[in-house]
Amino acid sequence: MFKRLVPDPLWTDLLLEARVAPVSRLSLNTTTAYNPAEARLARATAELAWQPLTCWTLSLAPDFSEGSKLELLNGGAQLTLPGAWTVSYGIHSPALDAAMASQTVTVWYRSSYGNVRLELTQSPEESRVGVLVDVATFLRRTLGF
Repeated sequence: MFKRLVPDPLWTDLLLEARVAPVSRLSLNTTTAYNPAEARLARATAELAWQPLTCWTLSLAPDFSEGSKLELLNGGAQLTLPGAWTVSYGIHSPALDAAMASQTVTVWYRSSYGNVRLELTQSPEESRVGVLVDVATFLRRTLGF
């Protein structure tokens, strides 16, 4: 005989998402996790993205825990250049604590033969460099995979 490990109800948080774009260059994306057992919001995120030019996007996304406490603030900028290049910058700060903020700069190159991504991340604890080379498209074209 099996015994239930958790009390009723069996589900956890309900995830609610909403997206709206009042004008073509401005969008708001929200995600909310609601805990029905405790009748409270568990987590909420609202990302505001603005695209002043077709090649440039700015975003700001606060992340709230337990309904109202600001836990994390994410900001970013992305520039898509002609010739398959994209450069992005992101900053992530826990509860507006600048001393604990981390920053990431990413450069992508995409072609019909594959992709290359270089990522530089700096935080108070460490600095990282990552390189990702995707040659799957090249292999499919040349070897017929």
